[in-house]
Amino acid sequence: MTNQKRSTWTIAAMLCMSASPASATTYVVNTLLDTPRVNDTYAGCRDAERRCSLRAAIEASNIRPGTDVIEFSVAGVIQIDSNLGTMILADDPIIIKGQTAPGYAGMGVDIGDAPPRVFLDGTGVTNGIGLGFLDGSSGSSVTALGVVNFSYVGILVNPGAEDIRFDSCYIGVGSSGLAAGNSFGFYIRGNDNKIGRYAGLTSAIPPVLGVVGRGNIISGNTQTGVWLESSGNVVGGNRIGT
Repeated sequence: MTNQKRSTWTIAAMLCMSASPASATTYVVNTLLDTPRVNDTYAGCRDAERRCSLRAAIEASNIRPGTDVIEFSVAGVIQIDSNLGTMILADDPIIIKGQTAPGYAGMGVDIGDAPPRVFLDGTGVTNGIGLGFLDGSSGSSVTALGVVNFSYVGILVNPGAEDIRFDSCYIGVGSSGLAAGNSFGFYIRGNDNKIGRYAGLTSAIPPVLGVVGRGNIISGNTQTGVWLESSGNVVGGNRIGT
């Protein structure tokens, strides 16, 4: 084989490798502390004490291209650090699976009997945002997470962020059912997002058209539960103001 042919094949192989989509990485949150990620390209989800916080997981996902998954090995309240301010906004697709937290009642249980086991609490954060999704985060989802006491918005979806799904969440109400309102529960500025139940492809194999999701509990928010400034969004099957 000539050197020219060998070089040509090597370049072609490198191009094929670079064109391959990045496989999803799963980050497992193992602390309730709100700590930032170490500023290191190779750190993954790791703070200064080698823990994986939710903030660090979102930061790590933002750095890494492609859809990533966030799971939980801890349960409780993540008190947002007022010195750090608003939780990092997602600018890459993330799948947040609050149902993986220890002690969760299960996705087959009525939403009223299955409060999230992980809550984000924004008490004391100026102009606080619980979770935010920017252009580039389309296709994300959040399941079984509580978001309470944020002075601005519990969950913000900015223009350009589309097809983001929210289900089995408590927005503005604590696990005990008592009000712990945000100012706005959901503030939706992107198109075609889904809050609660909707008609779509189920997780059956093969997928079939059916009703997906069981809804969210959205209550206690001081301005409004769901504010829409865009088109094509679906809000269905939720318990709002209960």
